[in-house]
Amino acid sequence: MTSIAAGPERLKRVALLLLSLALLVGSVLQLGGTGSVHAAGTLEILRAPGEAGMVAAHRGDRSNAPENTLPAYLAALDSGAQLLETDVRLTADGVPVLMHDATVDRTTNGSGWVFALDSDALRALDAGSWHAEEFAGTPVPTLAELLTIAAPTEAILLLELKGRWGAEGVRLVRTLVYEHGMHDRVMLASFDRKTLRQAQMQAPELPRIVVTSGVPRRPLELVEQYEASAFMTRAKSLIEHDRVVDDLHSAGVAVMVYTLNTQDDWAAALALGVDAVVTDAPRDLRSWYGGAG
Repeated sequence: MTSIAAGPERLKRVALLLLSLALLVGSVLQLGGTGSVHAAGTLEILRAPGEAGMVAAHRGDRSNAPENTLPAYLAALDSGAQLLETDVRLTADGVPVLMHDATVDRTTNGSGWVFALDSDALRALDAGSWHAEEFAGTPVPTLAELLTIAAPTEAILLLELKGRWGAEGVRLVRTLVYEHGMHDRVMLASFDRKTLRQAQMQAPELPRIVVTSGVPRRPLELVEQYEASAFMTRAKSLIEHDRVVDDLHSAGVAVMVYTLNTQDDWAAALALGVDAVVTDAPRDLRSWYGGAG
């Protein structure tokens, strides 16, 4: 693995990216005495190699609570995770809910496609018993509920729009984000390029994350195509293409990796200088970062 130098020019690029990520609608920037950027909604993401990246709780703290439920996100907040990652899908009646899979079969006591169930039917399901009996009766949460618990905190929400989204759905998400005063602490992510395009058109001021299962031939071109603020992929792909982190940072693009749960993987991410690590064990990663320095 090639080390990436963090010289003066790189530090200048870091500062520029922090500013660009912070310039969301309504944000006012102030430079503090330490030289870091302070503002409502500042997404202070860029990291140099060897500097701990942000901890992104994957579907909440799913090691201690059922994934994509409010108990999982409350546990993630308690762990100190700076980013809360979630998956958003639309119900038959157009309500954004938190669900990774296209069906409810794996994580509830029901069955069927999320898009075919109305929100009342979906919310009547038990989304907790499969994880542990103590969570019996836990409902599938709506996006609005997650926004409500996140709003009083400093956490940033990483909303992965699952499947393909149209203009109306993206506009609805944007409206909910603004209604909860979270427009300066939400990032929209997707694997689907048509969904990214809709996010670009319908919510241009919300930072976008291009998500891939591997490093494409020209990652910067892909990111620029959707005017994205960040690129997320598997850690293994970045290790195989370790110049990508530096190249994207040079262009003002943050780099995130998913989903890392071992100390060896965390150490590799730390050495690469990625800006956020998605993990199922946010509390453990926070603790490990504390000992890694």
